[in-house]
Amino acid sequence: MPTVQEVVHSTQSYPAQFEVRVVSEANELVRDFPSLAPETGQLRRSDGSHVSVLSLRGVLPITYRGANYNIPVQLFVTERFPNMAPLVYVTPTPAMVVRHDHPYVDKNGLVRHPYLMQWNPARCCLAGLGVVLVNVFSQKPPVYARPTQNISPYPSLSTHNSSAFRFPSEGNSGSLYPSNSEPLSHHNSSDAMEARNASIRRRELLEKCNDAIRRKLNDERDSAKSRMLELYQERHELSSGASTIQEGFSSLHLEADNQRERVQELQLELGSLETWLEKNKGTGEQDNNPDALMSRTTNVQQDQVLRSSAENLALQDLLYALEEGMDAGLVDVGTYLKETRKIGRKQFYARALIRKIQLQLAEEQRSHHASLHAQVSH
Repeated sequence: MPTVQEVVHSTQSYPAQFEVRVVSEANELVRDFPSLAPETGQLRRSDGSHVSVLSLRGVLPITYRGANYNIPVQLFVTERFPNMAPLVYVTPTPAMVVRHDHPYVDKNGLVRHPYLMQWNPARCCLAGLGVVLVNVFSQKPPVYARPTQNISPYPSLSTHNSSAFRFPSEGNSGSLYPSNSEPLSHHNSSDAMEARNASIRRRELLEKCNDAIRRKLNDERDSAKSRMLELYQERHELSSGASTIQEGFSSLHLEADNQRERVQELQLELGSLETWLEKNKGTGEQDNNPDALMSRTTNVQQDQVLRSSAENLALQDLLYALEEGMDAGLVDVGTYLKETRKIGRKQFYARALIRKIQLQLAEEQRSHHASLHAQVSH
């Protein structure tokens, strides 16, 4: 007899990622119900083609009204298992008849239990299905013995022509007895019954535990996902805040450098003005006209400093006016950039000239102070 793994490999109908689960669950079902044997089964698709799948054929032992019976079944593991439920058929022998009033088995023997109709691959398995079928069939067997002309209400003691299956019989009186086509089995002792019932109870408890564990794991997984999303969001916000803070620090450092340069320029201008005031201190105050003052400036360097400073401030005001014009839409971006480059070049030359003259004046002032100090010392 081929093994489950051999049959699964021979069909080549199951995806590689599900083949291990098919073999594992089928082996577990066969361990719980050794009367089921693996074989290759054929299923017809909706387009009329056929596909080879794993089939488990045999009997399920049940207990009905104190008597033990074997229900013949065939289970087909569909090619889309575990995402699709398996197909289970009750396969009566010629001496059996399928009940037409069974709540979970139709007239063709197809089992339509909620465990199959609401199949969930995360909670359902083949071994659990076997336990469910045994419990359902024990409450109401899906088959009964085909009526004969001479129905005896008692089991026959003959041992010849015995069948491989045991099933309940149904007569006009409504009493159910083991079929007279098979003798009572002496192997179904009370110890075997207790062991099978204990196995069924153990399977039910395991299913309940598995369901509880799966629900707990799903809850924990959902909670962890939510927390992870919150942490990613917080990380993104912190990264954005850090970038903003870094840009602010860079802007502050640049502004501080600009202010320090401006202070140095103002100090140089102040020194130049003090020098000019010192030299022109005795000229009198009869003429306060700035143009007259400029005309009386005999120092060419001082005159250049004043003119360059005036030019620098005028260019600065022009840049401000251009920026205002661009913001107001009066000046386009191309014109703004072109004029800014021209003004910047002129402003650079004016500032460079101021700085050069101021350094020369400062050097002359230091030399003058040094000579005065030397004269006073003598």
